Amino acid sequence: MFVGAVPVVLSLFFGGAIVDRYANKHISIIGDAVSGISVMLIPLLYHTVGLAFWQLLVLVFLGALLDTPGQVARFSALPDLAALGGVSLERANALAQGALTVSSLLGPAAAGVLIALLGASNVLWIDAVTFGISLALVLTLMPASVRPPQRESAGYVAELLEGLRFVRFDRVLFPLVLFFAAMNIVIGPFDALIVPVYAKEVFDSAVSLGLMAAAIGAGVLAGTAVYGWLGPRLSRRTAFFLSSAIAPVILVALAATPGLPLALTLLAIMGVALGVSNILEYTIYFERIPDGMRARAMGITGAIGWGSVPVGRLLAGFLIDNLGLSGALLLLAALATPVVASMFVIPAFRDLGPPPENPQPAHT
Repeated sequence: MFVGAVPVVLSLFFGGAIVDRYANKHISIIGDAVSGISVMLIPLLYHTVGLAFWQLLVLVFLGALLDTPGQVARFSALPDLAALGGVSLERANALAQGALTVSSLLGPAAAGVLIALLGASNVLWIDAVTFGISLALVLTLMPASVRPPQRESAGYVAELLEGLRFVRFDRVLFPLVLFFAAMNIVIGPFDALIVPVYAKEVFDSAVSLGLMAAAIGAGVLAGTAVYGWLGPRLSRRTAFFLSSAIAPVILVALAATPGLPLALTLLAIMGVALGVSNILEYTIYFERIPDGMRARAMGITGAIGWGSVPVGRLLAGFLIDNLGLSGALLLLAALATPVVASMFVIPAFRDLGPPPENPQPAHT
C-alpha cells in the first residue's frame, strides 16, 4: 500500500505542471502506454528470468508514478469535454464518478474470478491490455483541441509555484481543500480498515464484509446518480452540509454495533453522502481553477487529499488497538464534528457557487 500510495502523491503534486504544458490527449496516451508496459513487465519477468521482490516493488512504484499524470490529464479535460457536449459540470462529474464507482465494484469481483481461473501472474497480462484499451479510446474519441491554453513557458518551478500560490490564496479553494483533507483523516480509513475490522469483530463473517462493501459502493453510485440529475437545481451549501454532517452521525450509530440489516442501511446512507460530496468537491474545483492552471491546481489539491488518507488509516489503527472498535468510532465522530461545524464560521462556505467570471455550461 505504501509503495503504491507514495508515488501517487508525488506524481499528483509535481506532475500537474507538466500536464499543463501539453495536450491532455497526448499526456493521457503516454501515461497509458508506459503504465501498460510497467504492468506487462511483471508477468514477463516472472515467467522468463524471474522476478525478485525488490524488482516487483520498483515496477509497482513506477506504474503508479507514471500512470497518475495520465489520470490527471483525463480528469482535468472534463470541463472542456462537458462544454463541448453542452453538459453541466455536476452531470459530467456524476458520469465520471459513476464510471469509477462501477469499476471499483466490479473490478475486485472480476479479478477474483480471473485469478481463480488463470492465476495471479497471468491476470496481469489482462491488466496490461486494459491500458491499451484506454489508450485506444482516448486516441480515437478525445478531441485534439482539448488542451491547456498555449502561452510562453515561465519554467517548470515557476509554474509549479504559481499553482501552489493559486490554491493557497483562492478564498474558497484553500479552505475547501483543507476541509476535505481533514474529513479524509476520518473517512479515509473506512473502506480499507474500519469495515473489514467491523465485519470480523461484530459479525465474524466474510459474507458480511462483502455485503458491507457493496452497500457503500451502491450508496456512492446512488448518490452520484441522484445528485448528477438534481444537483443543478439544489442549494450547494445545503447539499454540502448534509452530505458532510452525515459522517459523524453514521459513525456514532455504527459504534452501537447494530444488526447487519441496519448496519448495511447506515453504510448505504454513508455511500450516498460520499457520492454527493465527491461531485460537489470537483465541480467547485473545476469552476474556480483557470483553464491554463487546471492540471497543476488539481494535482496539488489531489496530493493534499491523498496524503491525508494514510494519516487517517494510521490514526484509526492506533485507536482501534487502544480503544476498541466502538471507542475508535466514537472518537472519530468527535473529531469529525468540529470539522463539519467549521462550515458555519468559515466565510468561504457561504458561497460555493461558480464565480461570476466563469459561468457553467448550459444544463441539459
